[in-house]
Amino acid sequence: MRKFMNPFLRQNKILALFFVAALALGSAACSPKQGTDHLSEKAKLEGKAGFEGQIEYQNQRSKEIEKDLDRKFALYSAFEGAYEGMLSTERGTFQVRLSMVPSLSKIKGNRPRTAEEIIYDLNALAMNTQILQWRPDSPQSAIGCMISQIRPDFNRLSISIASENCPSLYKFSVTIENEAHEILSSDELFQSIDAGKKVTVIEIQGEIKPNTNARIYPVVLKKVDANETKK
Repeated sequence: MRKFMNPFLRQNKILALFFVAALALGSAACSPKQGTDHLSEKAKLEGKAGFEGQIEYQNQRSKEIEKDLDRKFALYSAFEGAYEGMLSTERGTFQVRLSMVPSLSKIKGNRPRTAEEIIYDLNALAMNTQILQWRPDSPQSAIGCMISQIRPDFNRLSISIASENCPSLYKFSVTIENEAHEILSSDELFQSIDAGKKVTVIEIQGEIKPNTNARIYPVVLKKVDANETKK
């Protein structure tokens, strides 16, 4: 015998099926947009984190290079000044003065510097030097030369000065002391600089090799007060 479904139940079943289908279609229509928004937001957050991480890395790198530059400035400052002594030759006695000054000054200010700026200074920093020789009774007879881009050897505690414009080749070793007037080795020099202690070159000794003959002349130069060089 054929059974008939209650019309009311049949209508409710159709409505339920229609609601499920509509919900499925709505979810399918919304999911791609929601997924795209989620991925876009995630990409923005990752991009921001990557940018901030890059900035932090660059700042940290700049600070480390800045420490190297500060160390080099401290070493070069130890050499800055004037040194004088007497040179004895077969032609008589001459006074010798060696003046040295760093090629750059430390930049002061609150603006953070880029790593490229600091590296430029690190590579450019050197000593500008002037050497004069004259007869003690005739300062106007002085001869000499100026040489830039001289870089001391801090490991050997030495400095060499040579130029086609100079009448001689100069090869020196240096004596460096701390504030307690203790003579420092190269290792002790670096330790003192890293500890923030002041050091200074007090004496330069070595050889002068003229371009005009094969003689080698020993010389000792002692650091003098800036006011003494004006006399």
